[in-house]
Amino acid sequence: MWIDITTTRGEVMRNRLFLSFLFFFSSVYLLFPQPIVLTVADFKLESENPEYKYVGKALSRLVSGELRKSPAVKLIEREQITEVVAEQELSLSDLSDAEQQIRIGRLISTRYIVFGEVIDIGPALLLSLRMVDTETGEVVWQDQTTEKIVAYDYIGAYFAQSILSTMNVEAENSTIAKIEKKEEKQATAIVKLAEGIDAYDRGDSQKAKKVLVEAKRIDPENEVTAYYLSKLVVNTTKFSVMSEPYYTYQNPAFLGIIRTDKLFYHFSGFWAHMALGAINFGWSTSLTDTPVSADDYLSETDASLRFGYYFPVREKLGLGLECFFAFIGNDLYKRTSGDPYNMSDQVNSRLAAPGLSLNAGISVSDSVSLGLGSAFFMNKPNAFTPNEQEWTPTFSFNTGMVYRNREETFIFDTRVGWGSGFLPSIEVATRTLGEDFLFPLFMENTLTFALNQKRTFIILKQLNDVAVDRDYYYGRILPAIEHYFLDWFSARAALEGSLSLLNESTRFGYAFLGGVSFRIIKRSLDIDLNFSYRVRPSRVVEGEIVTDPVVLFNMSWNDLWISRE
Repeated sequence: MWIDITTTRGEVMRNRLFLSFLFFFSSVYLLFPQPIVLTVADFKLESENPEYKYVGKALSRLVSGELRKSPAVKLIEREQITEVVAEQELSLSDLSDAEQQIRIGRLISTRYIVFGEVIDIGPALLLSLRMVDTETGEVVWQDQTTEKIVAYDYIGAYFAQSILSTMNVEAENSTIAKIEKKEEKQATAIVKLAEGIDAYDRGDSQKAKKVLVEAKRIDPENEVTAYYLSKLVVNTTKFSVMSEPYYTYQNPAFLGIIRTDKLFYHFSGFWAHMALGAINFGWSTSLTDTPVSADDYLSETDASLRFGYYFPVREKLGLGLECFFAFIGNDLYKRTSGDPYNMSDQVNSRLAAPGLSLNAGISVSDSVSLGLGSAFFMNKPNAFTPNEQEWTPTFSFNTGMVYRNREETFIFDTRVGWGSGFLPSIEVATRTLGEDFLFPLFMENTLTFALNQKRTFIILKQLNDVAVDRDYYYGRILPAIEHYFLDWFSARAALEGSLSLLNESTRFGYAFLGGVSFRIIKRSLDIDLNFSYRVRPSRVVEGEIVTDPVVLFNMSWNDLWISRE
């Protein structure tokens, strides 16, 4: 019997191509070795001191925290272990049994498990740890030390370096620094950290955050405390648009449901342009330069600078105080070939408004919160112009409502506002100031959907400005999306469609919005930056449409002094 082993030229080429790919991926695998997969079980504690009840958990997480820094290690987190153990109807206490360690290790696809005992011997702790290979059941590493509990940072770094050296991996510089420094800290910090970790493991996020915040105040630099606090941070959308500066920073109804206090600094419009003046954006922030006739150009400028402090009071009440300075500048220029801005032939309609705002919100049920905000400011319609109107006391009010479901994955908020101030109109034909235009009524509605465990937000915002003394309506609708790519970074984008009804004419506009947020979790600091470019109706020239680039910047420090139980 003959066997035909001849191959065609195409088959030969395919075989060679296959072998080439096999060689390439094998080379890549050898050049980039796979990380060492391991997990650290909770250490068994033997102590008669009730304060040390959960210290075994805390010390195991300190070792995990140092191991996590190494790019050569892939650490299996406790959440993954808990999920698999629950599916198999096992107990986490089984990790203290050698046979169950191998079984559970294979279920969670980890190669090594680190476990051990912590024995309280009076003035110090005796720690004895070992690491098991789940494939063979062999103890591949073991070590022990006796240290005071106040040297907890050193303990975590010491064992992490010992484990890594067994695997021929160098520890990170920060880990080595802790070993060399061997700093003693307050024992209360590790006790509070242990209590917080236990509360987190049990799903009691409210208690966990409260205790971990205490631990952070005692030891602000502890990385494990910051790590668990980051897990407890509730993501919220940072999407916002520039509203009129004489209204409150946000819907006051949110004060009824805030959990911690917040100190913030906010600027937008022209102030943002000044603060970021070293950066050349290619255009003036929130400054329009629009031709309204052959020779006349209209410039409109927004400015808002405010500081505020919000804080909860008891269970259902929240209060807020803001101080602000708002500036709205509207200038009509005569442009000539020799002088682009002829300052001698300029018409100004401006407002400068330093003031204070008081806000309150109350939760009337688990789902609904109501709020009221009022602002008092000094209005000068032609600020910076000599021999014009005096400063006039002016008020504005806004009230709002927030509805949310139990999981806070759906939120609807609405607010309306009214102000008693005014701006003089500009008559282009005569180049004079005309009648006074009252501030328009303001209404804002927002639907927010939280998806993907509150890492992704879908937002639909609708805003209305309605004048009571003239034919003026400006409505906008903005669909937006925001996503937390990392615990400390989110990005957002939105489009805007607008409708303006001006003197029986209908105009359509557009806008593009984008923004980013950064979180410094250790400092409880959020930094938000938003950009937009929109087309809107002029405030002071009837029927005119202007373009408006805007920058909004906000810094807020959270959970400083007051938190709601």
